[in-house]
Amino acid sequence: MFQNLVELFKTPAISALIGATTAIFSVLLAQKLNPRDTERQWLGDRRAQAYSELLTSLDSLANVLMRVSHKPNPEDDQDFKTASQRFLNARSKAELFAPKNLSVLLG
Repeated sequence: MFQNLVELFKTPAISALIGATTAIFSVLLAQKLNPRDTERQWLGDRRAQAYSELLTSLDSLANVLMRVSHKPNPEDDQDFKTASQRFLNARSKAELFAPKNLSVLLG
């Protein structure tokens, strides 16, 4: 019985069937795994962009605050409002993409 089974697997038709089944299974497995990798990459890119915007806006806000603390003038009020708004917007965006444990620190 076992010998007949071995001989059956040696035939070209069975070899082709095994090859086709393996190829189909590989394609299905790749389709299943690929969206996860793509989603993970997309999320990582969005996080990096959001964190970059957050740090840039925080730097701008700190610069305005340093200017205001040394030599206040009326023009700085608008600069402060603009920098504050940019920071709040960047923080909100970072909270959207941040992991839950980091969202606690940002919020």
